[in-house]
Amino acid sequence: SGHSKPVTCLNYSPQSDRVVTGSKDETLILWNLWKAATVKTLRGHTAGCLDVAITSDGRKVFSSGRDKLVRVWGVDDTKHKGWEPAQGYGPMQEYTKLFRKAKFPGVKCTSLMIQPGDKYMAMGYDDGAIEMMKVDNHTVDLKEQAHAGEISGMEWSKDGLKLASCGHDRVVLVHQLTFYSDSPRSQLIWKEKAGLVNEMTVLHRFEFWPGVDQILHGITFNGTDTELVVACEDATGYVVDLEKGNIRKELKGHAFRVTCLAYHPDGIWMALGSYDSTVTVWHGETGLMRSKLRSFGGAVLCVRFLPFGPFLCVGAVDKSTKVFHVLTGEMQFSLSAHSLAVRKMCISSEG
Repeated sequence: SGHSKPVTCLNYSPQSDRVVTGSKDETLILWNLWKAATVKTLRGHTAGCLDVAITSDGRKVFSSGRDKLVRVWGVDDTKHKGWEPAQGYGPMQEYTKLFRKAKFPGVKCTSLMIQPGDKYMAMGYDDGAIEMMKVDNHTVDLKEQAHAGEISGMEWSKDGLKLASCGHDRVVLVHQLTFYSDSPRSQLIWKEKAGLVNEMTVLHRFEFWPGVDQILHGITFNGTDTELVVACEDATGYVVDLEKGNIRKELKGHAFRVTCLAYHPDGIWMALGSYDSTVTVWHGETGLMRSKLRSFGGAVLCVRFLPFGPFLCVGAVDKSTKVFHVLTGEMQFSLSAHSLAVRKMCISSEG
């Protein structure tokens, strides 16, 4: 507990074991995962939080809100040379508001996604634009008008060189990022570590149901970054083959919209959650349905695989979080500690 209204977003920092949650009550809370204790409550938004991101070391937090602002929060650190916030830094675990950036009038940032390696953060807006902000100094190095409607999901590839996005315009884009070189020597090393982002070009473009009023609700890469799975309003999950540039499989097993999706880290299984109060589990290679889970009292809002074994965590409107064995479809246990719907979840790398 800690928020006075529903939690709308959360993120997890694996190195620091900190979780950050954002709420409709206009606050963010930093939690110590092992102590289950509040580290800091961050106040500053004047409307509910839309999304939140945290660096891998847990020392910097980014948040977006319905007040059309993106805020950056940070801790006392000698790496912040040259920064003079209005108030001095606190202790190492004390988070202070460092930066406040007003966005374009009437435009909200709906999606935040930090690049692997914490170099850039992608920001997706409700007008379809994507910006690339440097994590260290918060400057925007690139802006692209990617979609014709609100961006509903973004995902980085494991190497941090590709960004997939989907939106209300029923389009999925896979962007390739290239970088300037800092020096002749940097030409010899991996470009992801060299210089500023130079260009974001579209590698793949997939359009679903032209002229039909459908919405894409989410997107994720498989374990090898060779495929995407897209959650759609038409009750279908689409498996997109990025090497061949086509839709490899349509996952049809739901009666209403697909609200969430997940890929097992090993690429063995895919899971789709739906507004029809069920979860379907699919074989990653064949695209055949393995099982259908029905033990929910309302719409399924989030699904996550554990990093080990065939286990799936599911959060739903019925306030429960349940863990299932993928092969048998049997529920292992249920957690009922919430007073409202479970909308988001994160799982540590150790599970």
